[in-house]
Amino acid sequence: MGAKKSDKSLDKNVWQVYNALESAAKLVPRDSISYEIIHMARAFRELHEISQYYRTDVIIHDSEIHLIGAVIKNPGISVTGLAKNLGITKGAVSEMVAKLVKKGLVTKGSSPGNLAAVELAATPKGRLAHESHLYFHEIIDSMVRKELAGFSDEQVKMTRDFLKSVTEKFKILKSML
Repeated sequence: MGAKKSDKSLDKNVWQVYNALESAAKLVPRDSISYEIIHMARAFRELHEISQYYRTDVIIHDSEIHLIGAVIKNPGISVTGLAKNLGITKGAVSEMVAKLVKKGLVTKGSSPGNLAAVELAATPKGRLAHESHLYFHEIIDSMVRKELAGFSDEQVKMTRDFLKSVTEKFKILKSML
């Protein structure tokens, strides 16, 4: 499926805003918190681009890796069951499952008790991706815990609240693009 014309113009607009923000970032004092946030976001984006493969040969999007996790946690689950579990439509699950089958991360098979029912299972490659995703989270969680080790409970709460607030403001900014 090709990109829609509106998708291309949106991409162009996003890049224009991104380039403007990059230029503005050069004006931010290097010892400011906003400068550090910009560089943290850039470093995380670069890390995320690499980690999206999750030790496989295909890019796996966030929604896909979480769907694989749900399949692993619920052996033999159906598309309908997965849709209920994830709170999304059966159509969305069916589309994602088809992509994951093509990528070799999930298989569809008949249910032993009901040949009309389809059961989903993760392939060894899908399991490897899921394990790598969990490991990625463990590394990030461990790193953050180490950085916060000397903080009081109040300092941790203030840091969390600050990050949540900035994240919400980023979402508002994104919605304006």
